[in-house]
Amino acid sequence: MEIIVIPSNDGEKVAAHPGHAKYLVVARVDDGKVHSIDVQDNPILALPHGPMRRQALVQEMKGAHAFVARGIGRPLVHALEAMNVRVFLTQERLVSTVLERYLTQSLDHHPERIHEHHDGHEHHDHHHDHEEDEE
Repeated sequence: MEIIVIPSNDGEKVAAHPGHAKYLVVARVDDGKVHSIDVQDNPILALPHGPMRRQALVQEMKGAHAFVARGIGRPLVHALEAMNVRVFLTQERLVSTVLERYLTQSLDHHPERIHEHHDGHEHHDHHHDHEEDEE
């Protein structure tokens, strides 16, 4: 059984920024099928942006096999990869499409969607759309 974690603001769309997402969608997959999907409150929202928030999210990822988002900071990428969590930075907007493509090994990955961080503050040194993920 594999566990895939996807940040979301509504449980259906992939959030643009994991640290601001209201929820974490936790899907359990095996044998090419989704066995369960749980939408959980994102426990890091109450924490200040930066290392504490990142550490809390990494703690939530224990046991996960993959993390899928539309954008992510480089420090979080390194922390997740150190835990052997595969990171996918996708252009897909729907959680259902992400899971379908993950299961068929056709999920896109765009490393240029990594956000650079300097002095504890987030700076976007790349271009991506900022279309809101909410309703």
